[in-house]
Amino acid sequence: MGCPNRAGESFNDLLGKEFQYGGRGPERYDCYGLCIEVRRRLGLHTPAHYESVTGGACIDHRMKEALGELFFPLEKPEPGCLVTFMLRPPYTTHVGVVLLDRYRFIHITRQTRVAIERLDIDPWAGKISGFWELRHA
Repeated sequence: MGCPNRAGESFNDLLGKEFQYGGRGPERYDCYGLCIEVRRRLGLHTPAHYESVTGGACIDHRMKEALGELFFPLEKPEPGCLVTFMLRPPYTTHVGVVLLDRYRFIHITRQTRVAIERLDIDPWAGKISGFWELRHA
C-alpha cells in the first residue's frame, strides 16, 4: 500500500527502485535524489545542487553544509520534511522524506532499495539526527 500525496497519487511506482550514488531517477536514486522526487510530487521544491559523496565524514560534512544553507531544523516531523539519520555515528549519512501521517518516511538504501518504513521503530527510531524544511527567500 502506497502513501497518497496531496494530489491523491501514491509513491507505489518508486517502491523497489535501485540505489545508485548520484542517482536522480527515474530508475535509480540516491537518498537525496529520492527526496527531490518525493518532495516534487508533494508540490515542494528541493534544491538539486547537493552532490552525493561517499565516505562517512565526507557525507556528514556535505549534508550539514547543504542543510545549514538550504534548510532550517524542525522540532518534530512534519509532512514532506526531510529526516536525517546517523547510521554511522557520529556522522549524519542518510536522509528521507516524512510522509503525510508523520510517522512513516520514504527512503532508499543499497540494501532496501526504495521503501516506506516507520520512524518510531528500530532500526530508525534511535538514529534520527533531525527534521528539516527548506528556507524560503
